[in-house]
Amino acid sequence: SSSVGIGPPPEVIILAACGAKETLPSDPSLPADLFTSCLTTPLKVALLWAMRRQKLTRVTEEMLDRIPGSLGDRKSPLGELNWIFTAVTDAIAWTSL
Repeated sequence: SSSVGIGPPPEVIILAACGAKETLPSDPSLPADLFTSCLTTPLKVALLWAMRRQKLTRVTEEMLDRIPGSLGDRKSPLGELNWIFTAVTDAIAWTSL
């Protein structure tokens, strides 16, 4: 019997359903419900994804949780990241229409 290794995440995330007797692959370093996490905490998930894809070994998930500031305060690091993230995702959405 051969085992299939799980390598680095692909360049895309596929959101799909599975049958009653099937299971979706999972990664313990990602939220269990990645789709809901993308909707409820999009900035954190984007930073987590970028951290893992860029192999930023000196950056931890705990560091992402401690970015100073608030989402609504653009003068803070967290607020500025949120503003940039929102601008980019809005631009992608508008060009996709």
